[in-house]
Amino acid sequence: MTFFNDVPPLDWITGILLLVGLAILVTFAEVVYKKFILSKEDLRKGVHILSGAVILITPFIFQTSTPLLILSIVFAFINLIAVYTQKLNSYNSTERKSLGTFYYPAIVIVLTVLFWDNHKEIFMIAFALLAFADAAAGLVGKTAPDSSRISLPWDSKSFRGSVTMFISSLVIVTIGLVASRGVFNLHPIQLFFAVLSTAALATAGELLSYRGSDNLSIPILAAISLYVFQQPELQIQFIFGFVLALIVVFLAYYLKALDLSGALATFILGTVIFGYGGWLFTIPILMFFIVSSALSHLPNSNKAATSDAIELGARRNVEQVFANGFLPFVCVIASFFYESQMLFVLYLGALSAATADTWATEIGLLSRAQPRSITTGKHVTPGMSGGITVLGSFGAVAGATFVTLIGFVVSIYFRQTALTIDEVIIIIIAGVIAQFIDSLTGALWQRKNRCAVCNKITERSIHCEKKTELFRGQEWLDNNVVNLICGFSGLFFINLFNLLFN
Repeated sequence: MTFFNDVPPLDWITGILLLVGLAILVTFAEVVYKKFILSKEDLRKGVHILSGAVILITPFIFQTSTPLLILSIVFAFINLIAVYTQKLNSYNSTERKSLGTFYYPAIVIVLTVLFWDNHKEIFMIAFALLAFADAAAGLVGKTAPDSSRISLPWDSKSFRGSVTMFISSLVIVTIGLVASRGVFNLHPIQLFFAVLSTAALATAGELLSYRGSDNLSIPILAAISLYVFQQPELQIQFIFGFVLALIVVFLAYYLKALDLSGALATFILGTVIFGYGGWLFTIPILMFFIVSSALSHLPNSNKAATSDAIELGARRNVEQVFANGFLPFVCVIASFFYESQMLFVLYLGALSAATADTWATEIGLLSRAQPRSITTGKHVTPGMSGGITVLGSFGAVAGATFVTLIGFVVSIYFRQTALTIDEVIIIIIAGVIAQFIDSLTGALWQRKNRCAVCNKITERSIHCEKKTELFRGQEWLDNNVVNLICGFSGLFFINLFNLLFN
């Protein structure tokens, strides 16, 4: 990336003209909106498409990326202010609160920093999916009948809109890769899987969007896939990871280990982790998922008593999948850009914490003794956050040990150097401590609700067919956030022990 003094004068002039043009576009949309000539949704999509088309031509009109970065930062700031002050309603106004108009220039900044200078073809294809395929999906999907809508935790999507997103993505990626064949140099089979995997990841990212987050997820996931297919040594591995993720997701959904949102999230995480990380990263998380899912399906009479108290079920949804899989996902991505043996240790630390927490819950529910609060020692409802049992504590140790030993074995075959015994011990201890941090956080600060009908204390948002009321704790701190804190705790204690003993 160039500095300010390296920017040619023509780039500054072009940037100013572009800024004026975009300002005119926004002003025109606002005037039209106030005259009620077009619907808010049509105007928003119109601004989305036209501004996207302008951004796509920047590699041809700018010699450097600096003016585009400055423009994007300016519009990100303006849009963020407009969202919270409810201004510029022509393209900020939607049926639900959304940060999509802020994410739009924000993703331009990210793609520009990562790809504009050296991988313009990735920048253009990834952003074209956002500018055109996502807009087409929205325009087609809004006409779909309610009966065809797909119910997801954060939002509902239409089947026809998702099909439009997938088909549009197939067309755009195919055109982009064929036009850039000198850069990608793919054989027909590799081209097929590059198009298919990129379109599938972009569509999954659009389906799981939350308050406009598809403006981030679509281009990021597409760029990840496209970048891999520029690396000849990773192409076959990524194709295999994509197929393996599809198989795992299909089986898990069929066996009711995942609901639809969880299946989509697992597909995204699985494709990237399996495709980027290879067997070294794949086997530990795959074993965590298989064994933990099996434990959650064990017949257990105590689970009936937990249904009133907690939201969790045997079928994992998107929030549960991301709560346990997001940090391992980040470690895999980081390992691709930054070569460090320590990243695999951190990866196992996050998995160790997740496995310890999951096994503590599932095995603890087998206990005949009623759990006690970790803070007060009083009896609590089985499954309620903050409750511990001796059997559950044994499950935490067993889970952390299990996934760490799996990691140790695969490191012998697929890592430059195998994990040392010291690293194994540190990972296990970090995972167990993180699980107790999870219980402590759950007891002290996790949201607890009261049913307005039966007066029971529960973690559920709906009880007795009525919305529950906050009883104590932080409203935003649900079980999934606590699980994410557990994962961060695993990473924290890995780093702490590494500093203390190395």
